[in-house]
Amino acid sequence: MNLRTATLQRLLLIIAGGLAIGYFALLQPIAHNVGSEGANLAELRERLDRATLEAGLPRATSFAALDRRLEELRAATDAFSAAVHESLPRLELPQEVRIRLDEPFQLYSVLNESQRRLDEIAALAVARKATVTPGLAAGLPAYKPELARPELLWVQLATVNRLVRSAILAGLREVREVSVEPLPLADPADFGPALPPAAAPTNGTTNRWTVIRVHLTALGDVDAIGKLLLALTLTPDELKKTGLPDELGSRPALFVDRLLLRRNQLEAAEQAQLDLVVGTVIANEEP
Repeated sequence: MNLRTATLQRLLLIIAGGLAIGYFALLQPIAHNVGSEGANLAELRERLDRATLEAGLPRATSFAALDRRLEELRAATDAFSAAVHESLPRLELPQEVRIRLDEPFQLYSVLNESQRRLDEIAALAVARKATVTPGLAAGLPAYKPELARPELLWVQLATVNRLVRSAILAGLREVREVSVEPLPLADPADFGPALPPAAAPTNGTTNRWTVIRVHLTALGDVDAIGKLLLALTLTPDELKKTGLPDELGSRPALFVDRLLLRRNQLEAAEQAQLDLVVGTVIANEEP
């Protein structure tokens, strides 16, 4: 009996030792990993809750609802991309402007072209019996050494020329004021000493598009104003469908940024003053 009892005790000790070794060698690491995974899952859930709240969704939104919202966002992104590509032909600049943008910028070329445009507008105003403000030259694009992209002066000049010419050709009897929105200036850091890599600003713009805005104040009858607005916002091909003269057609199609019509009681009922801001949209990078 004593021998059997001793043998059983030894077996029990061996089994207990095996169980202890198994616990410390296998079960405890597994329990530790499960606890860590639980903490990671809790952190991920908290991050997901914050993201859903930032997206305007209620807390604890189901994964099925998130999947539906993701599909909606993908569909909206695809639709927006398709709309951008469909609109690109309407934003195409005239060939002569594209050539100027590809060439090295020369200030004297801009000045010569500005004077030529002024002479053409003056001759057109005389031929159409319209009045153009003597201060038109002051509203033309002006060069500054600190311009970030001086070549955009060509786009400004083309937009001013088109806007004033179209106003005269549409039948407005007086162009009272023209002005351009200032172009972006270069980062002041570009003119100073080189900064350490960590402090240096990132190159390029985060905006894919640049808008060149021009303001026009003109006087004429409402029908002429309607023709002008239609001509500015359509491409030559689109304009043909309206029955308006081909001479009003040009590229690109402009965007109406602001529009205000005023009537003067001392003027005829059909006469109005137009305050208009239009924009030319150009891409900063290849779409």
